Amino acid sequence: MKPDMPEERYTEPYTDELLGADKAPVSTAEITRETPSGKGGRLALILAVVAGLVLGGGASYYWFGIAQSKKMRVRVQELEKQMEAGRQAQADLAQVREEGKRLQGILDGQKKDSKQPVPKPEYYKVGKGALVYWVDDCQVKRKYYVYRAKGTKDAPKKITDKPVDKNMLLFRTVSSGTWRYAVTAVDLDGNETPLSEVLKLNFPLSK
Repeated sequence: MKPDMPEERYTEPYTDELLGADKAPVSTAEITRETPSGKGGRLALILAVVAGLVLGGGASYYWFGIAQSKKMRVRVQELEKQMEAGRQAQADLAQVREEGKRLQGILDGQKKDSKQPVPKPEYYKVGKGALVYWVDDCQVKRKYYVYRAKGTKDAPKKITDKPVDKNMLLFRTVSSGTWRYAVTAVDLDGNETPLSEVLKLNFPLSK
């Protein structure tokens, strides 16, 4: 018999020379054997395939992990941007609230000031009459009602049906005697302020 041949299959023909001259010739028979070294080679091949699958799967998992890591970083960056936008919105809201408090304080001050009485009226002589005016130092522009009374006993009565937006009123002709004038203002709530101090004039005016 021939020695083992690794990883090969072979056929060995038997001839008359091998069988002897007195033997009748026989047909060639294929004899197939697996040698021990052939089994070891197959095992090595299987191990190589398994190792390739394992290593290939590891490489795929490695690249999959990289892709997932990139997606995670992008997501984290998006969340950080959203958080920063939220912090900025909160800061803007706080600023708006502070501005609102400031404006509310100004409005409250103006309302309080608008309720103050009008200063005592003054006058200029104009012909036989007088221009009655008043200097209003209120922070806001107000409208006014004018009151007048003849003599010293009766309380002044309102002589303007609607509030006037100017701080003066002209009386072209005034009959002789004592006349008293006073003014009220309309505050920011739509209410009249208390009556101002009374201006007393004796007509005809000397100056």
